[in-house]
Amino acid sequence: MRGKKGIALALATAVALALAAGALAVFPSDNVASYAGCLNTNASPGGTFANVAVGETPAKPCGSGQVLVHLSGGDITAVNAGTGLTGGGTNGATTLSLATGQALPQTCSGNQVPKWNGSSWSCGNDNDTTYSNGTGLDLSGANAFSVSPSYRLPQTNCSSGEVAKWNGSSWDCAADENSGGDAYYATDAVLPHGVLSDNVYHIMAFKSLPAGSYTLIARTTWTDQDHYAHLICAIRAFDNVITATSDIVEEHTQDIAFNDEGKYKSSMTLVGVTSLAVPATVDLACKTGDPGIDVFETALLATRVGAVH
Repeated sequence: MRGKKGIALALATAVALALAAGALAVFPSDNVASYAGCLNTNASPGGTFANVAVGETPAKPCGSGQVLVHLSGGDITAVNAGTGLTGGGTNGATTLSLATGQALPQTCSGNQVPKWNGSSWSCGNDNDTTYSNGTGLDLSGANAFSVSPSYRLPQTNCSSGEVAKWNGSSWDCAADENSGGDAYYATDAVLPHGVLSDNVYHIMAFKSLPAGSYTLIARTTWTDQDHYAHLICAIRAFDNVITATSDIVEEHTQDIAFNDEGKYKSSMTLVGVTSLAVPATVDLACKTGDPGIDVFETALLATRVGAVH
């Protein structure tokens, strides 16, 4: 007949065998069981289990020299599905997957995009991948835009103050003929008495001008002691050498008059227009064959305009 020590040894052996058998399925895919038992901590029989039972409570409460322990085939107690996921579980092998409405379609054709149909994502054509060029634009490839040549302003070779002008096929740099408002003014030099008696034009006032179109106004005052004297004045424009008549813009002849001051004194005003293709000089010049004429208070005003018609 066995003693108490033999019985205890037999029981411990049986528990160990049972646990060893269960170890073959320590990590089952479902119905994972948990156990509770008492671990002996005394020197003998230290390291053995007693009172093992399925669940959270041992078969008997643990006594002196024993500690409560829990055994199971895994240490994750639950896998929960968050936003956008479905599945999960609290026991065994679990699976997570995208929830309905979160998964993108997998059967789209090339260049299609996912589109929402009201309940899920489905394949659709991309409506925003094609472009067309409007007025003044060129389109190269699918999305490279540029300004059409006929709409491009010149970017090089323009001098300061030039503007873009149409040459028949494209815009090119050219002088600004429409920058009206520039005014050029020149005053006189007092001539000695009788200097004009040689009947040759003498310059009264002059001004150098850039190319462009101009209105010209000139004025001079003159006196003479003889009532029969006359004076010829002209506005002239020339780019190099003065010629006899081809440079005359406006010419006027005036006889002396007895004015309200009791003197033989007259004033002459000339108005003309000219277009200068290149920078040039304009002047007011006067002449007479009569001796004793004094010319003074001469002035010349050139105003740049858009065009002369």
